[in-house]
Amino acid sequence: LWRTLVPLPMHRVEALADLGLIEISTDRRVPHHRRSVRANDRLVEIASGEVRVDGDIREVARIGESSIHGSVAADELADAVRASTTAPMLLAVGPVGSGRATLLKQIARALEARLLEIQTSRLARDLGTLERQLKAIAREATLFDVIPVFSGIDEDAEHPVIGALGSALRTYAGPVFCSARNAI
Repeated sequence: LWRTLVPLPMHRVEALADLGLIEISTDRRVPHHRRSVRANDRLVEIASGEVRVDGDIREVARIGESSIHGSVAADELADAVRASTTAPMLLAVGPVGSGRATLLKQIARALEARLLEIQTSRLARDLGTLERQLKAIAREATLFDVIPVFSGIDEDAEHPVIGALGSALRTYAGPVFCSARNAI
């Protein structure tokens, strides 16, 4: 593994460490090129070609396809997402059957991206586990170039996900989609 990582610029190696995919020895007396590196099991899975979400979030998220043909509205929203200078958060609001999920899939298709579909109600309620799940979601979205979609984000007003979402996804630079029955 180290022979593979050595040609990478140091900031790329540190990015792998930030994503939790490798652990680098922190002994400052040892030069960077001599520090020990331990690959996370997740990195080994990805390197072997497995495309599935991390075990921490497998119960609450899945990678879905965006195979639904687009619409003019979806194309315009996709253009707005592309033009955004910050990571946009898009909230689709409407009653059951109004086409929220379809619209988000159409936008993803226009962006040539797949979706990481997250059932918000199945996320952990305790803050420590929730933050770990959200960090795993951000990592998976980055690794597989997918757009996270939090469905039913308004179903439980007491759920801590709304408050934790912004800070936990700060390492993810792409768009985030949410769907809700009511405006939050």
